[in-house]
Amino acid sequence: MPEKEETNPILAKWINGDLPPEKVKELEKKEGIDQLKIALEQIDNWQLPKHSRCATEIISIPESKYGNTVSWRPFLQIAAVISLVSFAIIFWLVDSSGIQEYQTLTGEQLQIKLPDGSEVTLDALSSLSFNEKAWDLNRNVDLKGQAFFNIESGSDFSVFSQNGTVSVLGTIFSVSSRKDRFDVSCFEGSVGVKISGMEQVLTAGEKSTLSNGILEKVLSDHENPTWLNGFTRFEEERFDIVFEELLMRYEIEGELPAKYHEVEFTGTMVHDDLENACKSIFAPLGINYSISNGKIVFD
Repeated sequence: MPEKEETNPILAKWINGDLPPEKVKELEKKEGIDQLKIALEQIDNWQLPKHSRCATEIISIPESKYGNTVSWRPFLQIAAVISLVSFAIIFWLVDSSGIQEYQTLTGEQLQIKLPDGSEVTLDALSSLSFNEKAWDLNRNVDLKGQAFFNIESGSDFSVFSQNGTVSVLGTIFSVSSRKDRFDVSCFEGSVGVKISGMEQVLTAGEKSTLSNGILEKVLSDHENPTWLNGFTRFEEERFDIVFEELLMRYEIEGELPAKYHEVEFTGTMVHDDLENACKSIFAPLGINYSISNGKIVFD
């Protein structure tokens, strides 16, 4: 995830009037800014007695010819420092709490509703996390595994994974990020994909696949991910990937012989019947196997 810009330098530039307009708009959306603006607007009208005790010394305040009202601009830096410290504490509290995390087990799927009403279906052996308290500042989620997203329109929405980043405004898409494999499918609207200096924009019916360090864009004829409907469809897929999918869907163990790893497979695998699932992927390739004590054994 990109590093966050330091808050203090931004506030300092804002107070001095040196902050670019686009940054001003971003800053004014943050909690606590309105109160700080009011304080700065009224700072010249603040009044104190002629002497104010601060710690162990007395500071003499010159009397204005207009009475006890004095210019506070010389003390603006003091107010700014206090405000900056307070603002930093606010951001520390936001960043250090409010994390929501969801995880799924083998063969499990989970429906998640995000703070803005967006919906996520988290697939088996996957996890999703986000900062609920900071949601109004950034709609960012961290994903490990596979998920289907139906995102409400609004500010930028980003999915961060170990393999790449997906950014949208509001759309329907899916992301799969497992080991060195990264797939993004767009079902409605458009999706931006970024990974290792490579970028692509997908529209409905398009899919990005990262394989062997190459990001490819292909057409997809599915209206939504097949795994939402209880089965997985493979198109000329490496068989070691197919076998990993089997282990992800069922409480079973096994080690695929190396000679089958790069064999290509096209077909489907159901998620609710282990015997049928095994037959559907092993039989077409003539692979002999048996299941004993929760383990697949190859002949």
